[in-house]
Amino acid sequence: MSSTSPPWRVVVEFLGVDLDDDAVVDALICEPEREIAWSSTDGATTADATVYAETATSAIDAVIDAATAVAPGATVLRLVDPLVTILDIAEDAGVTRQAVRNWATGTRQSGFPRPLAVVGDGVRVWRHADVDAWLTASLDLGTGRRFLSAAFVANWNEQLTEQSTEPSPIADHSVGEWQLASERTEFQTQSVERPRVIAPVRERRAPAR
Repeated sequence: MSSTSPPWRVVVEFLGVDLDDDAVVDALICEPEREIAWSSTDGATTADATVYAETATSAIDAVIDAATAVAPGATVLRLVDPLVTILDIAEDAGVTRQAVRNWATGTRQSGFPRPLAVVGDGVRVWRHADVDAWLTASLDLGTGRRFLSAAFVANWNEQLTEQSTEPSPIADHSVGEWQLASERTEFQTQSVERPRVIAPVRERRAPAR
C-alpha cells in the first residue's frame, strides 16, 4: 500500500474485552502497529482507531484482529459512526470553541454541516466525517483521515445483526442486491463486504440498536 494513502478512522464496540484486566490492558497498550484508543462504558469496550489500509473493510478487520489477539473470546457489538462536539472540533482544528461556534452559525464561514442531534444539556453533535470534510474543503484544517460513510456503517451493522441472530451463516443475498449497493455513491470508495463475527463466540447476543 502506498504510504501516501490517508488512514481510516474506525470505531468499533466489543463485548468481552476486559479493560479491568491488567494483562489485557498491557497487551493493548503494547500493540505497536496500530494507533487505537480503548475505552469502556456499560460493559462495552470501544476501540477508536486510526488505521492505514487500502479499504474500509481491511481497516475494520485490523481493529478486530487487534482485539481478538488479546481477547480471543471477544465479539463485535457494532460499528460506530463517530460524533463530535464543539470542543472536539476545536481541538481537532486547533482553534477556539468560539471560532467553531462562528462557523456553525455562519458568522465567519458558510456551509458548515448541520448538527446531527442535540444531546444531554443542549450539547450539539455532528458526524465527524461531515465536519472533517468541511474543514478540509473550506479551511484546509481536516485531520487527513478517511471516514466510513453513514450508509456503509448502517449496512455493515445490519449484516452483523443478521449474523448474530441466525444460527446458520449469513443468508445469501442476490447478486443484484449487492451490485446495486456497490453502485450507490456512498459505497463507491468503500468496499461493500459482509462483516465477520469474531470467533470463538462465548455468548451469542444481538447487537444493540
